[in-house]
Amino acid sequence: MRHKIRHIIILIFMGFILTNCSIGPKKQLHTDSKINELTFADSVWIKFRDALQQRQIDYLINNSFDSIQCIDCLPDSLKTNNEIYNSRQIYREHLRELMHLDSLNNYDYTTFQNDTMIYVSYSIEWKYAEEGAYGLHYIFKKSNNEYLFSGMITTP
Repeated sequence: MRHKIRHIIILIFMGFILTNCSIGPKKQLHTDSKINELTFADSVWIKFRDALQQRQIDYLINNSFDSIQCIDCLPDSLKTNNEIYNSRQIYREHLRELMHLDSLNNYDYTTFQNDTMIYVSYSIEWKYAEEGAYGLHYIFKKSNNEYLFSGMITTP
């Protein structure tokens, strides 16, 4: 029951994000070599993604809120109700879970941006997912004219 409620909340949240985003043509990247075609949202994500993969903890902390959401970072027995945790703890102890995949470079992603947030979305094929894939989403929120990482969620 708890998982169903969490999924319903996430789906409502996703609907809210998608209806409030300035959705023009979606930016589907197949490689980072399309450097001339990168949007601002892409550049924010690529820098952050590379810092995740290179374990640049100081960069990650400086470009995140003090508390971040991470759906899969802690086992169920240690999770909080809203799954929001101290960013320093997550980066130091649960970075792999935050990345969720061994390498984020091997997957296509889409970015959405509006005046208050950047939303990075991956569709990960998985044979056990209800529709053959699940969503992996990284969220950045605007604070003092810069976008800071606020969390990672997964959706069915």
